[in-house]
Amino acid sequence: MKSVFKIGFVLLAIILLVHVAWGGAVTLKLSTIGMEGSSQMMAFHNAEKEIEEGTGGAVRFKIYTGGAMGTGDTLFRKIKFGQLDGGSFTSGEASRYCPNMEALCIAFLFDSYDEVDYVFPIVAKEFEKTLEDNGFVPLAWVETGFAYMMSTGPISRVSDLKDKSIWIPTHDWLGRLEFKHFGITPKLMSLPQATTGLMTGMLDTVEGPFIAAIGLQWFTKIRYVLDTPLLYTYSVVLISKKSFDKISPEHQAIVRHAFAKHSQQDLTQQTRKDNKEARKVMIENGIKFIQADPEGVKSFDERMLKVKAEIEAMGIFTDDIAKRVEEMLQEYRAKKGNIEVGDPNR
Repeated sequence: MKSVFKIGFVLLAIILLVHVAWGGAVTLKLSTIGMEGSSQMMAFHNAEKEIEEGTGGAVRFKIYTGGAMGTGDTLFRKIKFGQLDGGSFTSGEASRYCPNMEALCIAFLFDSYDEVDYVFPIVAKEFEKTLEDNGFVPLAWVETGFAYMMSTGPISRVSDLKDKSIWIPTHDWLGRLEFKHFGITPKLMSLPQATTGLMTGMLDTVEGPFIAAIGLQWFTKIRYVLDTPLLYTYSVVLISKKSFDKISPEHQAIVRHAFAKHSQQDLTQQTRKDNKEARKVMIENGIKFIQADPEGVKSFDERMLKVKAEIEAMGIFTDDIAKRVEEMLQEYRAKKGNIEVGDPNR
């Protein structure tokens, strides 16, 4: 009889442990640079609501907004020490765990969102595997759009950049390499530092999508935009695998689905609309959009060939990712008959 009670007690203890590990309520703490009221945060909150309802309150999120918990390496450190479970990272920030992500951010790579939509779903699966192998679960890919060069003075050719004080993110090795081939030494700063630098006159040129120009108030200082999309920008919502494994497999599926639905599918289309609207607001505020000088475009193309050759020689990317992306784009353009697509944000 005692042995029966002992076995029963052990089984009860196991059941309780399983309940604590997978059945109890889990609150996951995430951080993002997104501001309350933005399309990104509305998508995140919609995902939160669906997850809480779908898990019966077993999985909840606490989201810190506006970069309050820092960005990039600061967030990764806080995740490592258990202060956070995850956050939103730019492709450059996340590339420390998946270098190939930067292959989509080479300047003048994509001509349109249609091209992005053709290539991205294929390579994203590879990125997801690499990130998971390195201890992070990607909950959603978040598009921020095409970046443009914006300045307090006019820019239409390479020579116009020579005397500019240009910002690029601290971690942006790719941007440093590209500017080097244009004979330019940019200033490396975090995003908050860049905004302060532009407002105080320390910087006169920044690059980013139009929604950033509005959201960060850059449009109050810049007067000109080089009307050529420079590069595609995106971010990823990551959660540590250690934190994600606190959730039952059933609830993990609900979390993945909710973030993919609201932060990836719905938000992508809204962000594209927001970038178009942001462009209109900038024009209404007197900002001039300048077409690139034809000879300047030729110079850009020539220099980018040297950039790509050096990238290949560096060996940072793996699995021929850059070459494969180029081949996918050539394949897509051949199908489309090389139709002129124009500016993706008009």
